[in-house]
Amino acid sequence: MNLVARSENSAEFRDGFCRLGVGPRAFWGRFLDLAPQGMAEFWVAFENGAPVGRVGASRLPSYPETGAIGFFEAPNETVAAALLNAAETWLKERGVKTAVGPMALNTWFGYRFRTDDHALKFPWEPNNPKEYPEYFVKLGYQEAEAYHSPAAEGLSAYAERTYETLKRLSSEGFRFRPFDGAKFLEKEVPILYELSQAAFKNNYLFEPISFEFFRELYVPIANKLDYTYSHFVTNAAGKEVGLFFAFPDQGYLVFKTICIHPEYQGRGLSTALSALSAIRGVEAGIGHFVTGLVKDGNRSESYTKKSKALWQHRYVLYRKAIG
Repeated sequence: MNLVARSENSAEFRDGFCRLGVGPRAFWGRFLDLAPQGMAEFWVAFENGAPVGRVGASRLPSYPETGAIGFFEAPNETVAAALLNAAETWLKERGVKTAVGPMALNTWFGYRFRTDDHALKFPWEPNNPKEYPEYFVKLGYQEAEAYHSPAAEGLSAYAERTYETLKRLSSEGFRFRPFDGAKFLEKEVPILYELSQAAFKNNYLFEPISFEFFRELYVPIANKLDYTYSHFVTNAAGKEVGLFFAFPDQGYLVFKTICIHPEYQGRGLSTALSALSAIRGVEAGIGHFVTGLVKDGNRSESYTKKSKALWQHRYVLYRKAIG
C-alpha cells in the first residue's frame, strides 16, 4: 500500500480521490479546488495501482489547536490506520493538539458517523459502513458530540397545536413566504448564507466560510427538492430574520434546518415556521415527520417530544488528542 497526497499534484491522486466518493466526481473535485493550499491536505491509499481508501485533514482557523479529519473511506482497519496516521501527523506538525472527525473541512459540510442499525437510510444523513466508527474507536478516538434524528407520527396533530403560534406572530407583523425554488441559487442562497452565519456562530466548532464555499452546499440539490415546504419569516421592514428548511423524503416530512437570527430568537418563530411546513405536509397527505441531525440536548428536540415516537437514528463525532 502506498499513500499519494494532493500536494504531489498527480492525476492519479485526483482520479482516485473522486472515484472513491459517493456521487458525481465533479462534486468531490470541487472540494480539492476550493480547499486552500496549506490549510488542508488529502491522501489516497493505493493497492496494486487501484485506489482503496482516502482521507482529508484541515486546519480550523478559528480553533488553531483543533483540526478536522474527513472524506474518510477505507476497506479495512489496516488502511484506516495508515490514512488516519497520515492525517494526524500532518495536523500535529502544524500545531494541532486535537483531531475531530469525521468532518469534511468543517461543520458546514459532511461530518459525523451514523452508529445505529435502523434499516431506513436518507441521502441527507451520514451513510457510512458500520465498521467506520469501530475503526475510529480502535485507533484511539472518543465521542466528542452525539446527535440524533427522531421520527414521530401525528403531523396533523403537530400542525394543529403549533398553528396558534403562527397566528400570533402574524398578528404581530411578521410575514412568512416560501422559498423561491425557480431562483433558489441566485435569490435565496445569499439570504441563507447571511442568516446562517449570524444564527450558527455559537455552534460547536463554528467556522466562518466564504459565500462561494457555502453555495457549494446547495449546488448538488438545487434542482432536486420541492421548496414549497420551506419558508422564510420577515420582520415588519421586510427583512428575512429566520428560515425553516423542510422537504418530503420517503413518506416523511423532514425538518432539516432551523435558523433564526439571534435578535429574534425566543419569540416562537421556529415554531411558527414549522407549523407552515407541517400544514403543507398534511395537505400533501404526509403523516410522519423527522427532525434531522439534532445535537443531543438541542431545543430542536421539542418538535417531536409531544408526538408518538417511531424510531431514532444516532450519530457521533469523535475526537483524539494528538499533541
